[in-house]
Amino acid sequence: MVISSECRVLMGPLGFARYAFVLIMISLTVPSLMGQVFEASDYNSGTSNTYGIQEAIDAASAAGGGTVEIGPGAFTLNPRNGTAAILIRPHVRLVGSGVDKTILKLTNGSKQPVSLIANANYRNPDAAAPDRDMTLEAFTLDANAEGQVVGKTVLQSNISGLGLEEALVKSPTAVKYLSVLCVDPGPNQEIVTAAQITQGGFKGYFFRPHSAGAQVLVLVYRLYAIALIGAQDVTVRGMRIRNVPLDGVYISNTVSLGTTANYYWYHQYETYSQRIVVQNTEFLRCYRNGVSVVNGSDIHIVGNTFRFITGAPGAAVDVEPDRVEAHASNIEIRDNVIEDCYFGIMLALHNNGPTSENSWGQEVVGNVIRRVKVGCGILLSENRAAPTVTSNEIHEAAWGGIVIVGTTGARVVQNVVYALRNCRTGIWVVDGSMPSVDNYIACNKVFLLDPISGSSSPCGSDPLCGF
Repeated sequence: MVISSECRVLMGPLGFARYAFVLIMISLTVPSLMGQVFEASDYNSGTSNTYGIQEAIDAASAAGGGTVEIGPGAFTLNPRNGTAAILIRPHVRLVGSGVDKTILKLTNGSKQPVSLIANANYRNPDAAAPDRDMTLEAFTLDANAEGQVVGKTVLQSNISGLGLEEALVKSPTAVKYLSVLCVDPGPNQEIVTAAQITQGGFKGYFFRPHSAGAQVLVLVYRLYAIALIGAQDVTVRGMRIRNVPLDGVYISNTVSLGTTANYYWYHQYETYSQRIVVQNTEFLRCYRNGVSVVNGSDIHIVGNTFRFITGAPGAAVDVEPDRVEAHASNIEIRDNVIEDCYFGIMLALHNNGPTSENSWGQEVVGNVIRRVKVGCGILLSENRAAPTVTSNEIHEAAWGGIVIVGTTGARVVQNVVYALRNCRTGIWVVDGSMPSVDNYIACNKVFLLDPISGSSSPCGSDPLCGF
């Protein structure tokens, strides 16, 4: 793509993000005590629920810090009731032998841990000094979503597989709002979130046909792969995270919930997550979001791949603080590849409110987003943080390329949108509960793809041309 000479790249508050990112990586990856090495196999007594991994982490922490190495192998985690399978402690680097060689998988029918891995003080981050200086690297985390069954029912209607559709089930009370469901387990299985409860069942997005009589498994409601709760100076790098009922990485200040039908936390803590790097990690089949940022600052999500992220909302990255006091500041989402997800990237500040002073400096740069199945490539919703969205490519988005709702001060420049599925919205600006004003939108390109010939037809430099 050639940008005309009068186009200027406008950098937001993260104008020096590339340099800051390098400095952050250096500070996070050269801790003074991580030269000490602890082999997990040396701590495996035969009765360990984690093959010696947790015991090695505890030993490293007690020694002041160190690197815990996990050798090659497939390890089945059998957590204690209601706790994270593995607790990562301050000044510890947990490293495997590579994502194809070291695989940590949750056992079938586990006792519902909140997360496969969480920082040590995740239950109450205010109870002690923040958990900090931790690294997770070079292994696979498999939450085994379809193995976490808490209920069963049966389809009583045929499913066409054409999108949002009502499914009638034999026992409607078994399905709750936002339940995660494995429909028709086996070669044709599809994991679906109950987006709406109906009198005889639920509505969800289906992309495969299913016949009446197929089994429906109700999966555990809340289970993350990695929960960082009030954690600071954390790197997640070179990982593979897959088959997760909820989020691949969850960044917040609490995991204490009310009920399954209530988004609002019962317990709020002052200590929120800061200085988190998620880099070069593969997210595959997470059934809410790939990365969720609910309360965090200095968050860098760089160079990752996200595939088949579905659910509600089903975004590769969802920055969505849940209250006015929550933080969503200095957020960098850069150079990621996103494919076959319900949404691409969401900066949704509708629960943060227009009076929050804790959300600013959000930058979405250089991402490639392909085949958005339900929503849009990039969503700015009720955003007053003056986000910058630049140099992104969006291909085949169902609902639109870039959608701006009730947002002020956004800079949306030099993006390219290809082959909109509905051919209605390339870059779309509308009012929400607040008006969309003072947004700078320039030098974007929108192309329509002829589905018969495969040729592209330029729409011109005006981002709203033809829509």
